Amino acid sequence: MHFDVLGPLRVVRDGRELPLGSVKQRLLLAALVLRPGETVGADELTTVLWGDTPPASGAANLRTYARGLRKSLDRGTGERMPQASGGYLLRVEPGERDLDRFDAAAERGRAALAAGDPAVAETELSAAIGLWRGTTPLAGLPLSPSLTALAERATERRLIAEEDRGEALLEMGSPAGAVCSLRAMLDRHPLRQRAWGQLMLGLYRIGDVSGALDAYRQARRVVTQETGLDLLPDLSRLYDDILHHRPGLLDGPRALAVGGSRTGSASSVARPEQLPATTPHFVGREAELGLLEAPLGELDGMPCAAAVSVVSGMAGVGKTALTLHWARRVADRFPDGHLYVNLRGYDAADEVSPREALRGFLEALDVPFSRIPEGLGARAGLFRSLLASRRMLVVLDNARDEEQVRALLPGTGTVVITSRNRLDGLVVAEGARLLILGVLARREAVELLARRLGAERVGAEPTAVDAIIGATGGLPLALSVVSARAAVHPSLPLGTFAAELGQPRVRLDAMGESGARRIFSRTYLAHSAPAAAAALPGSGPGPGSRGPLR
Repeated sequence: MHFDVLGPLRVVRDGRELPLGSVKQRLLLAALVLRPGETVGADELTTVLWGDTPPASGAANLRTYARGLRKSLDRGTGERMPQASGGYLLRVEPGERDLDRFDAAAERGRAALAAGDPAVAETELSAAIGLWRGTTPLAGLPLSPSLTALAERATERRLIAEEDRGEALLEMGSPAGAVCSLRAMLDRHPLRQRAWGQLMLGLYRIGDVSGALDAYRQARRVVTQETGLDLLPDLSRLYDDILHHRPGLLDGPRALAVGGSRTGSASSVARPEQLPATTPHFVGREAELGLLEAPLGELDGMPCAAAVSVVSGMAGVGKTALTLHWARRVADRFPDGHLYVNLRGYDAADEVSPREALRGFLEALDVPFSRIPEGLGARAGLFRSLLASRRMLVVLDNARDEEQVRALLPGTGTVVITSRNRLDGLVVAEGARLLILGVLARREAVELLARRLGAERVGAEPTAVDAIIGATGGLPLALSVVSARAAVHPSLPLGTFAAELGQPRVRLDAMGESGARRIFSRTYLAHSAPAAAAALPGSGPGPGSRGPLR
C-alpha cells in the first residue's frame, strides 16, 4: 500500500487507487498520514477538520469519518487504524509514504554531490522530484494552518532538491538541462537567488551571454520589488565575471555558491548575535541539555530539515536559563548567527505580537525599516526566505501559545521555544520535541545555594538548607532570590531565612523583588510545598522530575 501526499492525496493498494470519501474524511487521513504511527488526539483532529468552530456533532462526525477510512483502508478490520485511547492513529510501514521516499532519494543525491559524483546525484535527485504529482502537497484540500505549515515545509524541501539537481547538471556538463529545469522553477518561485545564479551560469555555458546578463537584471528587479533587498554579493560577483568573460566560468565544477552552501554558510548576510547573557550560577540539568542537543546531529548534512523544541514548565523553573545555557554551549554549531526574542506571552500589557517579533528579526538581518512588509504573512515569508539553507538558531522565549510563534518558525534550521504551556499543537503540526522541565533535585538545589553563598556556609547548616529548599519547592528562581538576600546579610544564619520562609503569610515578602514575587505567588504559594510541582501546568510530579523530548 502507498500513501501519497506529494500532490492530491491518494492511497494505492495492489495498483488500484482506493476511494477515500468526503473532503472531511480525506482531511482526517491527511492529518494521520503526516503523523504515522502516532496517536493524534480527537481535539487536534477536530481543529484540523473544522477550525475553531466545530459543530455540536463534531465528535460523532469524527467517529463516522474514522469508520469510513477503516472500511476503505483495511475493509473494516482495524489493522491500519486500530483503536487508540483519546484519538486515532494510522499504521504506515517504512517506504509506504511518497514523502519518505522523496526525502531518502534527495538525501542520497546530496551525499553523492558532496562526494563529487554529480551523475549519481542527478539520478537520485531527479527520482526524488519525479515522485511529485504537481507542485503542491495535498493539493485540492482546504488545509488547516497546521497542515498548511507541513505542506510549506515539504515544498521548501523540493525547492532545495531542485537547486541541488541544477548544481549536479552543471557539474556533469549538462548546462542546457540545468537551464530548462531552472527556468521552470523560477517561474514558480522567483525569489530563489541560488537558482538565479545557476541559471546565469548555465546560460553562459551554452553561449547565451546576453541571456545570462539579462537573467541577472531580472533577478535584481524581482528580488528588489518583492523584498526590498539587494541581491547577494555572490550573485553580483558572478554577473561581473560573466560581463568580463573571466576564466573558470566554463569548466569550474564549483564555480558558484549563491545563497549559502549546502552546509548553510552565508558569510555575505548579516550575522546577528542576539542571545542575552546567561546566569553564572547555572547548575545541573545535564540530561535536559543532552535532550536539547540531540536534534542537532540529525540536521547535519540536511539543509532542508528543521528542528523545533519546546521547553515547558511552571514559571520560575528555569526554562530560559536552561535554553540560554544550552544555546551558549552549542553556539559554534550555528555559523550564521543567533536570533532571540522575549515574547512576554504572559504579560498582557507588554506582549510581543508575531508581527512585532518578525520586524525585530528582519531588522537584525539588515532589512531596512522602510522595506519591511506591513502584513504578517509577507513578513513571515521574507523571514523564511532569508533563513533558507542557513544554519541559524532562533530562540522564542516566554511564548503564550502556538499562534504566537507559528509565523516565527523558519522552514529550516533550529528553533527552541520556552513556554509555561505544553504547546502540543506544535508537536502535531511542526513535529516539535517537547521537554517538560521539573524543579531542581535536592542535590542541584544545594549546589545552586553553594555557588551563591559558598560551600562552607551551606554545609554548616544542612537542616536550614533543607528547609529553604522545601519552602521554595526547588524552584530555581525562588532559590536565587532567597540566596541573594542571604548573600547581602552574611552574618545572619541560614536558619533565620528558613524560619521566615516557613511562615506562609510572610513568604511573599521574602521574595522581595516584584517580578519574582509575582511569579512565585502565581506558581507556588497556592499549593503546599510537596504538591506544588505536581499541581501546576507543565510540571512534573515532584522535585527533580523531568519529562522526555518527544
